[in-house]
Amino acid sequence: MKNPIQSFEPNIDGRDFVIGDLHGSFTALEKLLEGLNFNPLKDRIFSVGDLVDRGPDSQRCLELLYEPWFHAVLSNHEQMMLQAFNGGEMGYYWFQNGGFWGQKALSDWNKRHL
Repeated sequence: MKNPIQSFEPNIDGRDFVIGDLHGSFTALEKLLEGLNFNPLKDRIFSVGDLVDRGPDSQRCLELLYEPWFHAVLSNHEQMMLQAFNGGEMGYYWFQNGGFWGQKALSDWNKRHL
């Protein structure tokens, strides 16, 4: 497990962007990054959470977590999702808050690694 507190060196070669509440809107993020001429070799994104639920591409937003240029904090939607997969009581609330995508979209691999 990663250290829950991370620090980052200043990005002297590229730019840093902060984004929040993607809620599964991967295509919107792609368009935004294209407009910014985002360079994954130099630039970084810091997400303040809510990667999943409500939008059409929650799984693709989760896959951003495996990109070396993408960093995120755990928010209420991700916490509800994790608890749902671990049998926690928040699973019910997750489905009420857009987590319905998880039943059909998450692969077995994601279920094992979340």
